Amino acid sequence: MTLRNLSIKRKLMVITMATSSLALLVASAGFLLYDLTAFRARMSDDLVTQAEILGTSSIGPLAFQDERAVADILAALRAKDDTVAAAIYAPDGKLFAAYRRQDAAGYVLPPGPEADGVRVDHDEHLKVFQTIRLQGELLGTLHIASDMRQWHARLTRYTGIVAVLMLGAAFVAFVLSSRLQTVISEPILALERTMRSVSTQKNFAVRARKANDDEVGALIEGFNAMLAEIQQRDAALQGANEDLKTRTQELEQEVGERLRAQEELKVLNATLEQRVAERSAAAEQRSLELARSQEALENQTRILQSILDSMSDGVIVADEEGRFILVNPAAEDILRVRLADAPMGEWASRFGFFLPDMLTPYPTDAFPLVQAIRGQAVEAADVYVSHAGAPDGIWISLNATPLKDEAGVLHNGVAVFRDITVHKRAEEQLLKAKEAAEAANRAKSQFLANMSHELRTPLNAIIGYSEMLQEQAEELEQRESIGDLQKIHAAGKHLQSLIDDILDLSKIEAGKMELFVENFDVAGMIDDVVITIQPLVEKSGNTLRTRYSDALGVMRSDLTKVRQILFNLLSNACKFTRDAAVSLEASRQLDGGREWVQISVSDTGIGMSEEQVERLFQDFTQGDASTTRKYGGTGLGLAISRRFCEMMDGHISVQSALGKGSTFTLRIPATTEASAAGAAQSSRITAPARTLPSARPPVLVIDDDPLVHDLMSRVLAKEGFDAVCAGSGPEGLALARSLRPIAITLDVVMPGMDGWAVLTALKADPELAEIPVVIVTMTDDRHMGYALGAADYVSKPVDPARLAGVLRRHASARTAASVLIVDDDEATREATRRLLKRDGWNVDVAGNGRQALDRLRVSHPSVILLDLLMPEMDGFDFLGVVRGSDAWRRIPVVVVTARDLDEEDRARLNGSVTRVLRKSGCRRDELLQEVRQHVRGCVSQPAAAG
Repeated sequence: MTLRNLSIKRKLMVITMATSSLALLVASAGFLLYDLTAFRARMSDDLVTQAEILGTSSIGPLAFQDERAVADILAALRAKDDTVAAAIYAPDGKLFAAYRRQDAAGYVLPPGPEADGVRVDHDEHLKVFQTIRLQGELLGTLHIASDMRQWHARLTRYTGIVAVLMLGAAFVAFVLSSRLQTVISEPILALERTMRSVSTQKNFAVRARKANDDEVGALIEGFNAMLAEIQQRDAALQGANEDLKTRTQELEQEVGERLRAQEELKVLNATLEQRVAERSAAAEQRSLELARSQEALENQTRILQSILDSMSDGVIVADEEGRFILVNPAAEDILRVRLADAPMGEWASRFGFFLPDMLTPYPTDAFPLVQAIRGQAVEAADVYVSHAGAPDGIWISLNATPLKDEAGVLHNGVAVFRDITVHKRAEEQLLKAKEAAEAANRAKSQFLANMSHELRTPLNAIIGYSEMLQEQAEELEQRESIGDLQKIHAAGKHLQSLIDDILDLSKIEAGKMELFVENFDVAGMIDDVVITIQPLVEKSGNTLRTRYSDALGVMRSDLTKVRQILFNLLSNACKFTRDAAVSLEASRQLDGGREWVQISVSDTGIGMSEEQVERLFQDFTQGDASTTRKYGGTGLGLAISRRFCEMMDGHISVQSALGKGSTFTLRIPATTEASAAGAAQSSRITAPARTLPSARPPVLVIDDDPLVHDLMSRVLAKEGFDAVCAGSGPEGLALARSLRPIAITLDVVMPGMDGWAVLTALKADPELAEIPVVIVTMTDDRHMGYALGAADYVSKPVDPARLAGVLRRHASARTAASVLIVDDDEATREATRRLLKRDGWNVDVAGNGRQALDRLRVSHPSVILLDLLMPEMDGFDFLGVVRGSDAWRRIPVVVVTARDLDEEDRARLNGSVTRVLRKSGCRRDELLQEVRQHVRGCVSQPAAAG
């Protein structure tokens, strides 16, 4: 027997028991599921927390590769009964240290680290993986595994509780449902008895008795109301039969009246036929008038077609569906194709319409004529056409306009176009000519740069030999020769200045000249230039008058280029003015919301005409030929000055009158916006310095990273040194001058003043030049990271005093004072050899890198003087071989070259350093070991020399 066939009493009992039991079961299951899920989440959180604590505790031992300390940290997990095992993997994936619970010997650790997170494996172990990092560097990966015993015990206990609750609830539900079901079943049974009485006796006056005001009571009320309604309708039905008879009689009377109305309708139809005949006659008259209008329209169309046929421009009219409804012959002649009706989607493929890139078919929705059909006008759109009729392709310029009727309703679109192929071809030729001109300009700049370099080689010999001969003439008191030698030396210096100007000009034209932006005091810069130019002012018998105040403030620009521009202006004023006054005025102005520094240089010299002023700033141009012959010069100074000024968003103007003098005005923004690629920013990052104990030798650490400060301080302290840290280049220079450390570690990549600028300043200061410098950089750039280890750098022409000082410094720790000169230019090689011989050195020479390697196999010099540009094996390759040899790598190498070194060359040479260490190129322990070794070497070498 199914539930449907049970009595209402039993149904109520079954439903009550089933509903209450099911509700209790769902609630218990939900509670059990929530509790187990929350408990498992707490277990995962606890495991992650343990992993974070262990990972933080393991950072230090991992950084120093202390396996025993890491194992002790993991062993602390024995206090956690549910922890099965733990392990730490090295960055290469190998197991570094591990821990297992005594009863978990069968647990197998993963072969390597996995992705960070918590997971449950097939053995129902809860596992967590977490990486350990220090400042973004991966030190290792921590793994912890925990069993699920507590979770299973909780599941068993709560399942038993739920079963007991279910049995008790079922018994209570049975007792209550058996007693309470009568409240619902008794009224329903009474209603059922009343219904049977009405059905059997057809007595609609019987009524059911209402016992309660619930839904069953409402049902009884509805049943009684239904009986009352049936009783009422039965009475009404009897009355309706009487009314039907009366209505039938009324209908018969109405039919007679409608027959009379039909007669009247026939008379009305006759009247309508007469009116239709009258209107037909009027329509025929209008048709005749329309025919005459159509003839006139055709005449106008023929006239319009004649006009279109005679036009040289192509004309196409299309309707709203994209069909061509009007095409003139010029359109087909220009497009070189027979036009026909075509849907919009086929225009580009059928007629070969392409975008200006000549590769992409013109999208139908973007085609100008389609836009005109949709109500948007298009002007001067260039379209490339290529198809079988025009295989070489043609260009058209197309204008499209929407066509609207008198009411403004859009109905068609018209396109007018013309052939512009000739103009396009001319543009292409002009573009090619422009590219050829730019290539020729680059070739010229490259030629000037190469030529300048080639000229420097013999020039260096001239300057060097003239200096040596001057010294010999002074020693031998040959005064008649000193003047001639001074002229030779001055001519060489003048030629060197000319070559430098040509090289600057070629770098500007080649786009390789960069701005190095920094903050500097304007008044201080002008004071330095005035002091430098003073001998030239006095040589011409002039006086220099200045007018500016200390309130000029700070300027953010390229100090070197501003100083060079100002020096050029003052030197020109002194050159073209004799026994007169030269004035300099400077001010700070606000113009257009931007601050400007304006400097004016005025003289009362020969002046210039308007024609001379117009060509004044052209390359290799002066006022005229007579000016060049009388006053000399190359005509490059002002040209380079203007280009420098334009690079800094400024400009130079001149006012001059022939015979009355000239005034040059320089205006440069107080703040120059330079590109990131070409500007060296001067923002400073400082770090506090520590007071030095007097018991330990100091080592200066220059680095912008505070973490490096802490790390280097610990390492150097273990070696018996005291580290003083500087967070920027200027601070490092100040500490170097005040503390005089025994060695300096220097980062290359720092904001504001980078390592190369600091290194240059150190070696330019006689009091700091002897301090050994170790480069420690975190850069992984391929240019700055490539280091061959040049020990020093000297520019040609060689300054004898500078060269002697460099050689003594690098050979001070050696017993033999020998030097190997490697240079392909015989004159330069011989001049340097004689210079060193006279200073007491044992000198050996080589013409290129291969010959120098042969000399090294025979002898071991104290110092190597190396030129960079040589045949067969140049200086860079030679350095690579020397630094790769255990026998030769410690020989100091001093680069002596006329080459204008770029950033890559400087990175390859590492000027004035023993070695460059890359922090990202080796492990932390290897890096620290290298630093310790080089600091020891820098300290022990002077001791050995003493």
